[in-house]
Amino acid sequence: MALLEELNADAVRSWLKKHKNIKIVSWDGSLLFKQAIQESDGKVMQLTDRWHLNHNFNERMERILSQIVGSRIPIHHNEAQHNQEPE
Repeated sequence: MALLEELNADAVRSWLKKHKNIKIVSWDGSLLFKQAIQESDGKVMQLTDRWHLNHNFNERMERILSQIVGSRIPIHHNEAQHNQEPE
């Protein structure tokens, strides 16, 4: 396993050209990195690591839900309601 010190597409291309034996690359979902990996070797399998997969999914779901649900369900912030005991 190797981690690149630089986070740019040129570094990815350069590293992959020097390491022709690489068959699988894990990446963060960046389209620039995806393109750099494909340009270096179209046979390299690209995988998104679990952390970034979950993180990116959660960010997208928050955006989608805030657009759909937030616009349809009015939320009233009334302090009196927060202080009442449930019946």
